[in-house]
Amino acid sequence: MIARHCLRLRHVLLVSFVFLICAGSATFSPGAAEVSVLAVDRVGLDAELPPAADLLSITLHDPLGEPRLRVSFLSCDAELVALGGTKAQPAEVPLRITATPDGGAAYVITDTRLVRGGGKLAAVDPALRRDGDPDAVWIDLDPALLRDAGPASPVIFTVATLGGETITASYPSGRQAVAHCALVLHGNQGLGYSDVFHGRSDDLEGSGFDEALQVHEGTSVPGNFHLSGTLQSSAEWAFNSGDVLDFNAWLAAGVSAGWAGMITSAYAQHIMPFVTNDMNDWAVNIESDMIGTRYAYTPRVAWVPERVWLNTSGYPSAGVNDWIGDNFQGHDVWGVILDDDVHLSGHDNHQIHFLDANGLRLVPRDRTFTGNIIGGNGQASLDILTGLAGSGVGNFRIAVLAEDWEAIAEIGGWA
Repeated sequence: MIARHCLRLRHVLLVSFVFLICAGSATFSPGAAEVSVLAVDRVGLDAELPPAADLLSITLHDPLGEPRLRVSFLSCDAELVALGGTKAQPAEVPLRITATPDGGAAYVITDTRLVRGGGKLAAVDPALRRDGDPDAVWIDLDPALLRDAGPASPVIFTVATLGGETITASYPSGRQAVAHCALVLHGNQGLGYSDVFHGRSDDLEGSGFDEALQVHEGTSVPGNFHLSGTLQSSAEWAFNSGDVLDFNAWLAAGVSAGWAGMITSAYAQHIMPFVTNDMNDWAVNIESDMIGTRYAYTPRVAWVPERVWLNTSGYPSAGVNDWIGDNFQGHDVWGVILDDDVHLSGHDNHQIHFLDANGLRLVPRDRTFTGNIIGGNGQASLDILTGLAGSGVGNFRIAVLAEDWEAIAEIGGWA
């Protein structure tokens, strides 16, 4: 889901995308990519501006290491899209990006074109393209450009396309702030054939679990992924039966590369409170073992099946057979994801909490943050992060998107 309708930010927002590894009293982010959102522009306002020339955002990735500038557009589909105006895509779009160090002269980072090919408009220079990210260009920057940048001596970036469409942004900003978020996708299907990996037959390029992995792999933004035990087996079965896509191997490669973290759960996603404690222990243990074996990853956070968390007493408790708060830590799982408005009502939904009984970490799923991203309301999502960044305690808070992978993948009822 792409947040297309956003206002330009008036300050730099450092978004730390993290893996959920609840240890001690902090949330760690090993391998996380630091992303500075330099600017987000309004789109679709000029009916005469083609979508491939309509600038959406400028982000700076890994500014202190191997810096890369990402510039995204409303849409680079070669065919007319139902976004913003009705202007048809041209044969090509000019793209010019300059950088101006403090006290220095502007110099050109790239002066290129987006041209038609393969159903898309893409940069002439293949080095500016990234697999799985067709609506953007990526520019590797010389680390020396940012070495002396500071609040009093920022580097100014200017991006221009057609018809005076221009964005100017600086790095860093005197009002620089920090916000953390985690992106969690949960996948579950029965043991058998499933179209969730590749997508619906009527829209293979616009649906499927593979779309999300392409984006995370292409941008190196960490994601937290859960495949139920049965779906892991389905993926292996499909590959061994001739499917060219080895989905499990793809996730394992993501773990190794640092853009994929894994979430555990109960093996076949049974509703845990209604079965025996022994069955729940077995289900969490077997799935965690499967994740460790398949992906070389030790999961520390669990998805609660259907997010059903009930007590054996009080209301509602009819039919409840087991309190599941003690079915995770014995399998080296330190925390579970719960709903902010149901299970953690009255508590800060951007802070990890502790279960009084045994210290199990409770990670709030921010329903509003999740809903905004699924619904494409990018500005509202950014408002939550900028609110955290400006709160004074943003470095100690986190917004968690946690949703069925089918929603992002536009599968089943989400199509």
